[in-house]
Amino acid sequence: MIDAIIRSFLGGFGGKVLDFYSEHSLWINGTILLYALLVIIGRSSYSSLLRAMTTELLRMNPDTLKNKSVQSLQSIFARIELPWNTVVKKVSFPFLVPPKKMRPYFKNPENAARLIPPEILAETIYLETHKEDKPSDRPTG
Repeated sequence: MIDAIIRSFLGGFGGKVLDFYSEHSLWINGTILLYALLVIIGRSSYSSLLRAMTTELLRMNPDTLKNKSVQSLQSIFARIELPWNTVVKKVSFPFLVPPKKMRPYFKNPENAARLIPPEILAETIYLETHKEDKPSDRPTG
């Protein structure tokens, strides 16, 4: 009964699509699930890459990068050659997915440099180097 009502709403073409989906639902749902997992793990890989680059830059130039503003960090990163080749090798998953995006990108130095511009890197390093300056949320006394 419900099937007949749904098919009447869908029409002829919609009924054929429903039949196709019913016959192949395992493959369709499996593909969607695998893509969702790829996006989730790709976002984790993106975060790991950003964290690895931040750690690498702070390891290479700890005194130069501390106590700088976001704008001065951006200008520094725009002028220097960032070690993308080294950092990309530290992340094992072969895809990167930036936040608020659904498209995976292959992990390589060119995509990493494009997906993590100097602005994002500067903000991340600024927050990392200034997190000691924030007052504690714990009550005193």
